[in-house]
Amino acid sequence: MIKFDNLVNIVCICCGISKENFFSKSRARVFVLARHMFFYIARHKLGHKLVVIANYIGRDHATVMHGIDTVKNLLAVNDEQSQAIYLKIIEAITKEYEQPTKIVINCPDAYTAQEIAVMLTRDYNCEVFGG
Repeated sequence: MIKFDNLVNIVCICCGISKENFFSKSRARVFVLARHMFFYIARHKLGHKLVVIANYIGRDHATVMHGIDTVKNLLAVNDEQSQAIYLKIIEAITKEYEQPTKIVINCPDAYTAQEIAVMLTRDYNCEVFGG
């Protein structure tokens, strides 16, 4: 799992800010948006508790909740800047930390291996390789 320090680095790069500004008390929009993106991803993609996120960044859990709600709302209304930053962060995380998973499946008599491959590709958007 990605660590908070690594997530902060990715968020800072994608938002074009320094780590010092990320952790600062500044309320400049770009810094606040970066923090809020961190909160949202740490909670919804990594599953961390609000208190853990808040303690890491030196804020309280209410601030984290507010930031998560803000990002959720910005993404829901298709705010272009927020969506672009969010997608950039997710892409960077995916490239850096997510490795393909290999699963071995014994095919039941009801389906052929090819039929199962088609279902997996269609239903789960995964690549299937012969083995």
